[in-house]
This record gives sequence, C-alpha cells and structure tokens, in this order.
Amino acid sequence: MKISNDKLALFKNKAELENYLKINGISGSAASDHLATWEKVKSKRAVPKAKKKTTMVVTETDKSVEIK
Repeated sequence: MKISNDKLALFKNKAELENYLKINGISGSAASDHLATWEKVKSKRAVPKAKKKTTMVVTETDKSVEIK
C-alpha cells in the first residue's frame, strides 16, 4: 500500500507515523520506505517559502493614474 506524500505530511512526528503503519499492517521494507519518504517531505516543508502579498490599488492613491 502506497501512502501519498500529502498524507505523509500530516504526521507530526516519527512515532505517530510508525504507529499508523503498525495499525494498518505495513511493516518491513514498505514501512522503512514510508519513513524515508516522510523524512524527505518533512525536510522540504521545514523551509517556508516567502509569499508575495497582493494589495488592492485604489485609483485615488495610485500616482500612475491620471485624474481629470
């Protein structure tokens, strides 16, 4: 059974993921593959990207708009 990366990202720590895998009967190399994938997903999400904020431009305050 393959768990998607989005679902793996929901687990907060390794013990929580190990418990989930144990309950669902996933063990051996499949479990270690899921744990390795979780580590990769976790490390990618650790660095948040800077988001560009968009503001609303009002014609009265925008200097590039000519008012007649």
